[in-house]
Amino acid sequence: RSRGPGDALEFFSARVEVPDQVLLDTLEAVGRELGQFMDSAETQAINEHLEHQRLNLLSRLELQLEKMPIACMMQDQDFHIVYSNPAAERVFGFSAAEMQGRDTVELIVPDSGRTLVQERRKRLLAGNVSVGGSNENITKNGSAIICEWKMTPLTDDNGVFTGTLVVAQEVTERVRMIAALEDSEARYRQIFALTPLPMFMRKEGGAPHFLELNDACLVTYGYTRDEMLAMTAADIQIPAERERYLSMADARPEGVIERLHKKHVRKNGEIFDVEIFS
Repeated sequence: RSRGPGDALEFFSARVEVPDQVLLDTLEAVGRELGQFMDSAETQAINEHLEHQRLNLLSRLELQLEKMPIACMMQDQDFHIVYSNPAAERVFGFSAAEMQGRDTVELIVPDSGRTLVQERRKRLLAGNVSVGGSNENITKNGSAIICEWKMTPLTDDNGVFTGTLVVAQEVTERVRMIAALEDSEARYRQIFALTPLPMFMRKEGGAPHFLELNDACLVTYGYTRDEMLAMTAADIQIPAERERYLSMADARPEGVIERLHKKHVRKNGEIFDVEIFS
């Protein structure tokens, strides 16, 4: 029997004779039974091959999840944990067995963040293909950490929601560093704005345009903020020094603090002495 559209089953006999109808009917029945058997065996072989491929893919997926550096969990349709990888154990302090069957909201989300997480779940159930965000979490030892979460819905062949794939990355230190940086920047801006001495920042490279000025600078030179932001630092030099200033503006070595005594000119043309630290 060959494979393909022209499948055939051939019988051979040592006797040369014209077959009668009974023999032909018998051969047809035997061929039909053999064909069904071979089709069944072929189908079974294909199914076994597909099952082997499926198990191989699942094994590779599990290996990838086990080696992932970020926490990964799978939840069922009721958002109960059915799988958690080693990274999730490290981040939250619970073993996989302790997390099995638990709801993450009840296990690792403080009261203050539960409404936010429930809102994300509603968005998933409403059809969003991916939902994420940051929130505070509580580890097994009671420590507060901050994690970035991404939730992806899992569905069956009919599109029915069957669970969620969840990944979480701890970003506690990053969030704290950003908060500290923003706090430092806010304090610097406050000091810059309120100091009674004129202060300005100018562009490095090319024309030294003003980038920022405090109120004392505006009072000292007599310009409005918009006027000075349209000017360069060369414009407040006395006319005889402007060309030289432009040629030397970027000549100072980086990181070197200079203390200079110079003459500047106000908007009304008045020339006055200044001591500059730059």
